[in-house]
Amino acid sequence: VKEAEQVFNFPQRFLREIKGVRLYGPSLDYIDLRSPGYSFYAADTPGLMDWFASTVQAKGTKIEFAEKFSEAKRHADSLEINQKYHARFVVGADGARSQVAKQFGLSQNKKFLTGMEFEYLGIDYLDRDYLHVFIDSNIAPGYIAWVVPGVEMTQVGMAASYPHQLDMPALLNKLKPLHDFTHVPVMETRGGVIPVGGVLPKLGDDRVLLLGDAAGTVSPLTAGGIHKALEHGLRAAGCIDDYLQGRGEIPVAAMQPYYPNYRFKKLLRMMADGPVPNYLLDEFVSSPVFRRFAQLLSLIHI
Repeated sequence: VKEAEQVFNFPQRFLREIKGVRLYGPSLDYIDLRSPGYSFYAADTPGLMDWFASTVQAKGTKIEFAEKFSEAKRHADSLEINQKYHARFVVGADGARSQVAKQFGLSQNKKFLTGMEFEYLGIDYLDRDYLHVFIDSNIAPGYIAWVVPGVEMTQVGMAASYPHQLDMPALLNKLKPLHDFTHVPVMETRGGVIPVGGVLPKLGDDRVLLLGDAAGTVSPLTAGGIHKALEHGLRAAGCIDDYLQGRGEIPVAAMQPYYPNYRFKKLLRMMADGPVPNYLLDEFVSSPVFRRFAQLLSLIHI
């Protein structure tokens, strides 16, 4: 989102501006949603991750690639990780099914969306000014499907309430009136789960702190979590440094006031998980009341 781009001042070569959302009903009728002066950004995520890595390595950080967290042992003055690393403090930023949370007896996510995405070379398949969003209870119950004209790549994906089985051929078939992706080579595929149960109750102790998806700081409605992960990562760095220098309280307590409660979005998540027939979704999309509601939601960017 724009807020994240402004905080980090990412190199523009890794970003492409998207000016609005085109929201399609099951019949493929659509409405365009824009907020004056606001944009989203598609990102070259591998490029951004390389940039992050090289930035912190230049400041002396050591990164161990292809090294999974497997176990931890507590000692009097340190934590022993994978039987070969020692740390004064551990940050668990290891995703929706965090092994750090499991090892340290912290709260774990229980409510998920399941997602899958295909990536195609080029960005001229659909109007590149929009994030194309599709609601269809048969294809993506509980969430959406999407087409994102990204950075030299177009991402076509879907997510649904777990444990619904995703059917990418059904999505590609649905998209044929807009573009036939079935004859375009797939450059990359990815998939995984997204936590949508809200912020977890126990996020750390005097040695450990969970962040990002591991902490459940993901919008239960939109499944957006990148902005909060970046914001909390910055704040947590200061809290951990203060704590280790003897200047502050334990980081999980210092971070507590900044976690969102997501009460309204949890309510909307419960509604989204309900079985809504497609004919009603088409009625909603064509309704002036829904259009106004969708416009208001588009202003709640994460």
